[in-house]
Amino acid sequence: DGEGAPSIAPTAIQTALDSLSLFMEEKSSLPGWTPTREGGVQLDWHEGGVDLEIEFQPSASDGYVVFADGQGIVAEWDGPVEANLVRLRTLFAERLH
Repeated sequence: DGEGAPSIAPTAIQTALDSLSLFMEEKSSLPGWTPTREGGVQLDWHEGGVDLEIEFQPSASDGYVVFADGQGIVAEWDGPVEANLVRLRTLFAERLH
């Protein structure tokens, strides 16, 4: 990116794609993809008053999720996205469909 950040790690991209297939539905909107400074990727949705941001880092055990609506943060956690798939799937189905 011209700022000295590493390239996006293939493991971050693969983990993001694998995770998307586990919580998105066929009619779900697609996220925006942004590289992170650590060589990972952030996926984000900003629609209908809802903001969902998910970071996937080069290490599959590192990640960050923040889900907010017009009232403030609804859910936030660090760690592997896979560890919170049920929670994420529920939030996604209720707010971003």
